Amino acid sequence: MARSVTIRLAERLANYICSLMRHAAALATPETECLLYATYWFRPILSELTGAATETAMINRSRTPSGPVKVTVTTQPTEWPHGGVN
Repeated sequence: MARSVTIRLAERLANYICSLMRHAAALATPETECLLYATYWFRPILSELTGAATETAMINRSRTPSGPVKVTVTTQPTEWPHGGVN
């Protein structure tokens, strides 16, 4: 179940990054055209998500990114503001 959710999350993130990159499609060159495709972003995102899930926060921070993506793990709870209220 967790693997399936991780793969779906990586797909969603890759598609989102791809949609953002397409706004700058006019700036693409033959060397950077790969950035416009979700398939370019999927593997590094999936690798980072699975790596971050199996590492401690200190090991994760000291490890280099898997390509163009870096997922950082923290042990601190994150506050999510909802309607201006944390």
